Amino acid sequence: MVGGVAWDAAADHVGGDAPMTARQTRPPRSPRVTAALVSFAGVVNLVSVALPVGRDRFRLLAGYVPGALVTTATAATAAAGVGLLLLAGGLRRRRRSALLATVALLLGGAVLHLLKGLDLEVAVVEAFLGGLLVGKADRFNANAGPNERRPVLRPAVAVVALTLGVGLLALLANRHSVDGQLTLATATWEVGSLAVGQPGPLGLDGWFGRVLPVTLMTTFLAGTALVVLRLLGPALARRRPDPELGALAADSDDSLAYFALRDDRSSVRAGGALVSYGVAGTVALACGDPLGPRGQWPDAVAAFLAEAAAQGRVAAVLGCGTLAAEAYRQAGLLTVYVGDEAVLDLDAFTLQGRAVRIARQSWHRAIRAGFTCQVWRAGDLDAATAAGLQALSRRWRGQAAERGFSMALGRLFDPRDPHTLVVAARDADAQLRGFLHFVPWAGDGASLDAMRRDRQAPGILNDYLVVEAARRLPALGIRRVSLNFSFLRGVLATGAEPGAPRALRLQRWALRRLSKPFQIESLYRFNKKFNPTWMPRHVALEAVEDLPRVAFAALRLERLLWTPHRPQPPQPTDEPADPGTDAPGSPTPQPGAPLAGARQARPPGPNDRTNR
Repeated sequence: MVGGVAWDAAADHVGGDAPMTARQTRPPRSPRVTAALVSFAGVVNLVSVALPVGRDRFRLLAGYVPGALVTTATAATAAAGVGLLLLAGGLRRRRRSALLATVALLLGGAVLHLLKGLDLEVAVVEAFLGGLLVGKADRFNANAGPNERRPVLRPAVAVVALTLGVGLLALLANRHSVDGQLTLATATWEVGSLAVGQPGPLGLDGWFGRVLPVTLMTTFLAGTALVVLRLLGPALARRRPDPELGALAADSDDSLAYFALRDDRSSVRAGGALVSYGVAGTVALACGDPLGPRGQWPDAVAAFLAEAAAQGRVAAVLGCGTLAAEAYRQAGLLTVYVGDEAVLDLDAFTLQGRAVRIARQSWHRAIRAGFTCQVWRAGDLDAATAAGLQALSRRWRGQAAERGFSMALGRLFDPRDPHTLVVAARDADAQLRGFLHFVPWAGDGASLDAMRRDRQAPGILNDYLVVEAARRLPALGIRRVSLNFSFLRGVLATGAEPGAPRALRLQRWALRRLSKPFQIESLYRFNKKFNPTWMPRHVALEAVEDLPRVAFAALRLERLLWTPHRPQPPQPTDEPADPGTDAPGSPTPQPGAPLAGARQARPPGPNDRTNR
């Protein structure tokens, strides 16, 4: 949150539904606390293996336990420590299989600590922790169904086969460094023993005797860790579309509601309300506000949290509004301001005044250059125009993957979306040069989905299209338009003010450094040209430590990671383009004038609402 900014004021523009039930709950803390304790126990196991056994304890131990058993117990304790560290993640996500395995390792580890060095204190603590987990077993109920489990048999067989194959081939190729009779049985026994850190029946000489044990143990333990992580992974997600999703999205007052109709979203319902979400790894990420009557939002939020827990995933929310953030807070989640959405009130929109001078200048210059505008509903597009727009979109994207998840529909001119709006620009030769694609927002709004233009078109074309949309869409009953999302706009705006705190200025400096790859400041400046109303958006998390995990999942779902590289066009500019057109009330220039000084600026992003 940025000091001095009243984010809750965004709630004033919404009303109508029944109030939400004011109840405060908290997600159970047992999984997080348990995961931390088990991680600590795993570290203790590894440290205890590294520390030497006290002389008195060693003498007492030598009288009762054979030396080979002590060595085996030491290696097994180290393996148990690694296992506990791996299982901690599954416990955090309430996996029952992780709980059962953890209890077995803790109770078995208590015995191992006694065998390896008479570590009575550690043995008692681990045994107590194992018993405590048994008593909390009801908190760990995430269990994948028969069709939701990830296959682990083949990976496990592959790990064993790889370790055995590498070991047998190495022994055969270096038989001159092997002491003893090398048969299939002795070689297999040798490989199996070395893989778990134990000496085998054969003697190995020289560098071969130093390298092979480390190689086999590393291969086997790394493969085993991958199999365990796969076994503890979240349930396979199955998309379950809701038959009433379209109606609920149409009735919602959230500008992001229509994006719940994406093909990669699932939904969970409670009564007349639902939450739309997607999954990435161990995170179930909801987007925007819950859909349906506001009074039933708490039930839908609770159903979403329960669904995420049952899948073995961490629940989070991206881009919810102020009222929805309150609903998630009542459910026990932490909410963090993440930025603002730019919204234009078309009834009040004007090109008069200094606040919109850059947009006004760009619009005038585009008109002088001969650009004209057309508006269609997607269902009214003829085949030739639709094909031309699709081709323009492909040229703009180039080799880049289609991006977007929370604030993009992911499809253009689909028969399922006949009511989406297209605002397109043609040049003086009647060639399509750029377009905006809007999805419906309630009954009187439009939400920007995509902004595409020809790469050879001037950057001012985007400003022209936004202004034309603001001027023309009211004729179709549109009274408000949602533009792009501006990440941490409050930091960029407030941090630039004279006398801003040093911490805020430092945050603004960091955001500006990130602006080149993620277009943070350029999007803010692009939106600012049109003098919008800023509507805050939030992220909701179960716990602060989930933030890196959730951020990574969001980047994956938005497809901002591992996308094909292509040359980046120049960034958009908010500089005045032509001071001669800045005078309020200046006459409209005649079409056909040359576009002197046009700057090849980039629009808000390659797929555009992607970067809202």
